Amino acid sequence: MSVLKTVTCRGTFDASDNDIAEANKYRPISTCHGTVPYTNNLSWSVIICLNGKKGTATDGHVCATFGTNQNVNATVTLFLDSSKGQFRATLSNRNYHDFGPLQLYPEFYTAWENYHATIRVAIDFDIYIVALNHRFCQSSVHVEKDFTLIVEKTEIKVHRNYLALISPVFNAMFSHRTKEAKSNRVEIVDFDVATVKTVINMCYGYFVTHLNVTFALDMLRFVDKYDIKSARIQLEAYLNENLTVTDFPAIAKYAHDHSRNQLMTICGKFYIKRQVSINKLKEFVDLEPGVVSAVLKAAWRVQQRAPEDVAIANANNT
Repeated sequence: MSVLKTVTCRGTFDASDNDIAEANKYRPISTCHGTVPYTNNLSWSVIICLNGKKGTATDGHVCATFGTNQNVNATVTLFLDSSKGQFRATLSNRNYHDFGPLQLYPEFYTAWENYHATIRVAIDFDIYIVALNHRFCQSSVHVEKDFTLIVEKTEIKVHRNYLALISPVFNAMFSHRTKEAKSNRVEIVDFDVATVKTVINMCYGYFVTHLNVTFALDMLRFVDKYDIKSARIQLEAYLNENLTVTDFPAIAKYAHDHSRNQLMTICGKFYIKRQVSINKLKEFVDLEPGVVSAVLKAAWRVQQRAPEDVAIANANNT
């Protein structure tokens, strides 16, 4: 089936002494570029002209041109540390966009002298991907389940080889002469039946219904212990979509305790918007100082990269 996927690419540009030199200030600089995952060699680049293009409306200003090697549907956002400005453009079946003028060159130069002149770019590509939505439960019925998970005296049957494929931890267990490998049984003592069974069902492709944040966090702890990456991605996406003030402390604690940096960044963004309400929660006040500190640092980093109170300049009409 064909699915629409948003793929985000990022890049940064920091002007060097050579870039700033008087003889080179009109020279186009093309050091910020990359390739887009999940594509057939789709590439992108941002060409920076620190003093603009001579004889044009951008002369004397920082300007930039975004380009790709084929037409795309994408949203491109530039962040200028030197002015705290943001500039956004939407490409619809196009392969380039000119940004500018963005800032007077003398102002950029002053910021550069004070080490605050990084230019960042974030591109959200809309990519159609042909993918098989595979449900293992439908493809494995002809093969007998040959391994048993024992949880609270309840037996959960699984396919040993499939467990090894989705979990490096189980794979290591089966790759050595452990008692579990010999007996084709393992006892799981630190999780309840509902948690383990739901994770296994999810990995087999069964639909998970009646999920809530508390139960999703329990599932994630099991997933993290056995390093089941595909389940982790889906469950953390659920937390992102269902992040509320009430559930914020529990999600932030999970992100901190398990070093989930991307999820902590999401918590930082949410905290910026709802900090007054969050600060009133006893559950947030009672969090360990390390968790609160991580939230504040994540919020600070978000504001440094893309300040919430700065209006986005729409560059579509250039």
